[in-house]
Amino acid sequence: MRQYFLPAGLILAAIFALTLPQAGVILAGHNGITLTILIIFLVSGYQTGAAGIPLNKGLLHVFLTAAAVSLLLAPLLG
Repeated sequence: MRQYFLPAGLILAAIFALTLPQAGVILAGHNGITLTILIIFLVSGYQTGAAGIPLNKGLLHVFLTAAAVSLLLAPLLG
């Protein structure tokens, strides 16, 4: 079931976007995009299994690189 979660969600989102475009306009005017991003991150975190991630120096390097890109480089790019 998990392998169909993303494709099914994308298909449902496309169907809703094509049939109910006014809902997107309403959500955009009422912080709906922020709420949608929050839901996406919560679902992604729920779907990701953290047990298989090894805790070693490589993970620390990836974390520091991601933090530098997110906090320093991305704001400079616009």
